[in-house]
Amino acid sequence: MMPPNISQTDWERAQQEMQNADPEQMKAQARMMKTMDKASIRRMNPQFAQMSDAQIDMAAQQMEMMASNPAMMKMAMQQMQGMNAQQAQSMAAQQMGRAAATAPRQALTGGVSAGDRVELHSLKGAAEHNGKEGTITGGQGERLKVLLDGMDTKTLALKPANLTKLETDDGAPAVAAGGA
Repeated sequence: MMPPNISQTDWERAQQEMQNADPEQMKAQARMMKTMDKASIRRMNPQFAQMSDAQIDMAAQQMEMMASNPAMMKMAMQQMQGMNAQQAQSMAAQQMGRAAATAPRQALTGGVSAGDRVELHSLKGAAEHNGKEGTITGGQGERLKVLLDGMDTKTLALKPANLTKLETDDGAPAVAAGGA
């Protein structure tokens, strides 16, 4: 899992740390991430500051899987070699999109769930995003975090009233996220 807007220097440091990672340490860190309050994790570790609860849980799960599977760890290292920070962020965003599509749906404010597709409208402070589409990644208080298409890792925290849920694969009609 990549934090948003990581510098090339930080990316290279992360690659080095992963090469030197001890599987038992990775497992212990994953257990801590699963049991610790997510707000505390964000405060203690800036690389998680912009991640949703679901993204932190997914990072912990991925860390645990790699620690338990040396072949997976080796494959991840091979993928990381030669990648720059931007390529790694793009790959992480794609993985998040796939994970959101297959993860169990938890209802959020406004009757939408993480992974739902939405269109933005009636925004005043960020009017340049009106008409854009994105994917709900989680909640933030009374707002919903939306990953805009083509934005890789940046999410916006928006009011449900400014979102319209897009038609689903089963043909269900689009409804405003704030209510019908």
